Amino acid sequence: MNQAVGNTAIVNVVVVFVIIISGLFVASLSYSKAYKVKNIVLNAIEEHEGFDEVVRAEIEESLTEMGYRLNRNGQQKCPTPSVDGTVEVLNTASNHHYCVWRVRETRGTYYIATAYMYFDIPLVDGFEAPVTGHTKTFYNDEAHD
Repeated sequence: MNQAVGNTAIVNVVVVFVIIISGLFVASLSYSKAYKVKNIVLNAIEEHEGFDEVVRAEIEESLTEMGYRLNRNGQQKCPTPSVDGTVEVLNTASNHHYCVWRVRETRGTYYIATAYMYFDIPLVDGFEAPVTGHTKTFYNDEAHD
């Protein structure tokens, strides 16, 4: 009987270990996808040197092809980043949940993009974590080209 109790404890440790490893694996996949989405957005903005309807359509197509999460109602909830300069939200309505801001400073303009990692756990209703990056600065004068 003594060994049966010991085997139960070992099985419990193995189950907890498998749950932790599975959780880390899912978190890694989610982070990888959010990082890839952020890079798609930033690369499209840098390629076209700005954010307009052509860039928006290109981003939406890329995100649809890769299977990035869709917004339920098409409305974005993009918190304003705390940076120096004038901040303007650029995508207020989108099929996918990502945020883009234009930041104008005295030396030039750059863009900030945020994609989100999603964890749909039954006990936690739609936990998401941001992954943020920014483009190179597009300078106002010709001396920096």
